[in-house]
Amino acid sequence: AASPSADLEAAYGQFLAQSSDAADRQKAIGLLRHAADGGMGQAAVLVGRLAAITGGTPAVAETYFRLGADLGKPEGARQMAKIASCRPAGSTDAAGRWTDRALYLGSTTALYDAAATGLASSDAATKAQGLVLMKQAAYKGDPEALAWLIAHLESGRDGATADAAMANTLLRFIDQQKDVEFVLEARLELIKARLALAQTDSEKAAQIAALDALVATGAPAAAQLKGDLLHDDPNADPEQILSLYATA
Repeated sequence: AASPSADLEAAYGQFLAQSSDAADRQKAIGLLRHAADGGMGQAAVLVGRLAAITGGTPAVAETYFRLGADLGKPEGARQMAKIASCRPAGSTDAAGRWTDRALYLGSTTALYDAAATGLASSDAATKAQGLVLMKQAAYKGDPEALAWLIAHLESGRDGATADAAMANTLLRFIDQQKDVEFVLEARLELIKARLALAQTDSEKAAQIAALDALVATGAPAAAQLKGDLLHDDPNADPEQILSLYATA
C-alpha cells in the first residue's frame, strides 16, 4: 500500500498537473513519479498521461502505464492496450491481452472500447455482442456508454429499438449521482451522442443550445465543446467562439 507521504505527494502533483505552466507540470511529474514508485497506482497512470501530453519520451509513458496496471489500476492496462494496438506485428494479440487485463481489473472504459469495436463490425454476431457489452458498460456507470445507450434508446436509430422509459431511467440515474464531475462528463457525452444521431439541422441546433446550461456552470469542458461545435458553423459569431475558448 502507498504511504501517507505518497498520498500527499500525489495530491499536490495532481494539483500542479492542472497548471498551464510548463514548470509546474514538470514538477508534477516529479512528485507523481515519486508517489508511483512508492506504490500508488493512480499516480503511475497520471505520470503516463502527463508524459504523453508534455512531450515526454514514449518509454516513460509506457513504463508508468505498465506500473499502474501492475498496481491494479485498470486505466494503466487500457492505455497499454492502446500503445500495443499502434505497433506492428503481434500488436493485435498484445492489445487484446492488455484489454482483457483492463476488463479483469474492472475498467468500464475498456468495456466501452470493446463494445464500440464490436458495434462497428459488419458481422451480425459481433455487432450483437458489442451491444451486450455496451449495455454492460452503461449499467456499470461508464459515461460514454450511458450516453450512447440513452441516445439510441431515445431515437431508435442506427438499428436500435426505441425505449423512452428506459432512456429516462438512465437519465435519472445520471442526475442522481453526487459526483459532479461524473454528471458533467455524462451530460457532455450525451450531447455528443445525440449529435452523432441527429438527422436535421434543428436537431443539431437543439443539442448545441443544450450546452448553454453546462457552460453557465463554468465548466471548461462544456465551453470547449461548444466552441468546437460553433467553430464548424460558418454562421457562428467569431467573438462568441473566442469567448468560449478563453473560458475553456
